[in-house]
Amino acid sequence: MSKRLHPNLVILDDPLLEVVETDRPQKNEATRELKFRACINDTTTICFKLLDLVEKPLTFSIRELLIPWLLAGNKPDEYIDKNDKNGVEIYTGDKFTLKGKYTKIVEYSEKRSGFCVVNVDDLKDREWRDIEQFPPAVWWDDFTRYIEVVGNIHEGEK
Repeated sequence: MSKRLHPNLVILDDPLLEVVETDRPQKNEATRELKFRACINDTTTICFKLLDLVEKPLTFSIRELLIPWLLAGNKPDEYIDKNDKNGVEIYTGDKFTLKGKYTKIVEYSEKRSGFCVVNVDDLKDREWRDIEQFPPAVWWDDFTRYIEVVGNIHEGEK
């Protein structure tokens, strides 16, 4: 039995707790490193890469906090390979603003196999999956200088 944490990340239930990447493309310039963020509780956030889960010996935070959190069925936020105007990494679940307004949330859509954004104001009385937007990669490049991460779905705004 295994647990799928993300389309490209599976933890196998095994005494050695083997972590494998599935459907990994061949390494080339377009391949990005998968990084994740786990908001364990109100005061503990762990950022990690896949290799951190198989390093020997495992760090205390990985062994005692992250692995039990993952096995409990929690899903980590994925780094979208973009940073905001202040250099802050953007993860799924992050809330950001454009020019200080238009608050949006970043998510991963399995249906479209890509990152989407949702206007927070549009969430009133509607399911967010009905109003997701899929900006092209060039949008992220053009608007990075205006994007500022202000929080995430696990915590309040700054």
